[in-house]
Amino acid sequence: TFLALTVAPKGLEAVEQELTRRFGVAPRNVDEILIRLMRRQAEAMRADWQVVLKADAATRDSQDWRNLMILVSRVMPALEQELMATEGTALLVYSGLLARYDRLEILERLRDRVTSPPGTGTALRGLWVLVPSDEQNALPTLDRKPVPVISSNQWARVPEAWLANAHRGGGNADQSRKAKQPQ
Repeated sequence: TFLALTVAPKGLEAVEQELTRRFGVAPRNVDEILIRLMRRQAEAMRADWQVVLKADAATRDSQDWRNLMILVSRVMPALEQELMATEGTALLVYSGLLARYDRLEILERLRDRVTSPPGTGTALRGLWVLVPSDEQNALPTLDRKPVPVISSNQWARVPEAWLANAHRGGGNADQSRKAKQPQ
């Protein structure tokens, strides 16, 4: 399955924890993985990380930005491979750098791989992308760029009521947990 889940930014961490607890998904911090891979590649190229950081702050029409995009391009296959090696369903969180670097096509490729017929031989069986959203966009976006969903059954808004466990009549999930704990 592929699913883009939008959530109010203030609830992002709580939704990540609740999805992990309820559904056993494997949270993967995409920005963290991407930065780790970029650092490793920069070291292999003997590039100073401070120069990379400076390039990230450069204008998009600069040579520094173009050099940064070369570095990003070199690590994208490793990022895709690492995400594909996730067992079961991956919950991608903090994917903003993919949008910043215009690399959302990786989500499209991963989406296509997990929605292809069974028997692909990969560990990854599902991909959920948690997207912070203030409800101003009809479709899920990262940094104002659309997340590659094919149809409305590939995205949903996580309402605050779900997080509060109101759909089960339990009211606030934190209060429900506290009530169940021995005093």
